[in-house]
Amino acid sequence: MLALLFFHEQISSRKWLGILIATMGAVYLAGATKSSLSAAALGMTVLSVLLYSAGSVIIGKSKSVGVWSMLAWISALSLVPLGLMAAASGPLYPDLKLLQIHHWLALFFAVVFSALFGQAVLFNLYRRYPVSEVAPWTLFIPFFAGLSSILVYGESLSLSLILGGAIVLFGVWVQQSSDRGAVKSPPAI
Repeated sequence: MLALLFFHEQISSRKWLGILIATMGAVYLAGATKSSLSAAALGMTVLSVLLYSAGSVIIGKSKSVGVWSMLAWISALSLVPLGLMAAASGPLYPDLKLLQIHHWLALFFAVVFSALFGQAVLFNLYRRYPVSEVAPWTLFIPFFAGLSSILVYGESLSLSLILGGAIVLFGVWVQQSSDRGAVKSPPAI
């Protein structure tokens, strides 16, 4: 949607169909959990997804600032709001006896691989390819989160994870294969 509104990308009906199918798979994955969600939590989740997607696309398309510089600024500017939220939510220092090695490894993975490496790759992809080509791949995040919980925490593999992942995969395949048969006009000279 952002690609169409702000970057005037031409999105074919088959590409829209693929995006819709992949989104339905991601929503199915998110709804397959046994937890309940209040209307306020759902609203905050939708708002955070909208802000995240808008920010990612804007940052990715911004060619004036390097990706690593942008990530450094985002990290630096987030310290104040994160500190305020931490202070408002309770004790700042957890009991160090409760922190085990897998907690530290999870933190390391989240900071290094998800936040730094993952965002840098995503921003670079947004700079090189149309948003409508890159964004649907992010719908695999719930699938890989579920897969990680199986591999890391030994949770059981569920039919809903397999089905949701297959729906997302099929939707991304439809979206990515939508331009294969199209005749492209030669570049203007």
